[in-house]
Amino acid sequence: MRHASLEFADFRYPEQQNVLVHHRGRDQKVSADTYRRMINEVLAPFGLKANKIGPTELATGQLDAHYHNGAWLYSGLSASAHGHGWATGNFFDMDTSALKRDDQMVIEYCAFVIESTIHVSDRLIAALVPVQSGVDRWVSNRTAVQAQFGSILERRDRATIG
Repeated sequence: MRHASLEFADFRYPEQQNVLVHHRGRDQKVSADTYRRMINEVLAPFGLKANKIGPTELATGQLDAHYHNGAWLYSGLSASAHGHGWATGNFFDMDTSALKRDDQMVIEYCAFVIESTIHVSDRLIAALVPVQSGVDRWVSNRTAVQAQFGSILERRDRATIG
């Protein structure tokens, strides 16, 4: 379902541009509009419908579920990653009029990404690993890494986000 929703969302722009899509298994092309309709036709017998969400909405939702402030966090992470002015302003030192790396802030931004990856991985492992011993190994390794990570990270935002 997640893949179908992402595929459905990915074809929003091609649909607007009247792009033709190669129809797998047939020697023909169909419009992106038709392709998107076909996605929902495949899902309909199961009582499902593709949602109009993309990677940004999925990431924001995941951050929101984990930290309760997803839109704000995603915006900050995205702006920092893409070098947008207001985010890079967090690294501007007014005294020297130069950019100065705030190591603590960099570590905190990395922590959001790492913790989110761990959260998603926990769910994937539980859903896809059929043998309990495999799940147990994952939990043991993850716990050890989190303990090591916790020894270098003192997040300033725990009171407001966590």
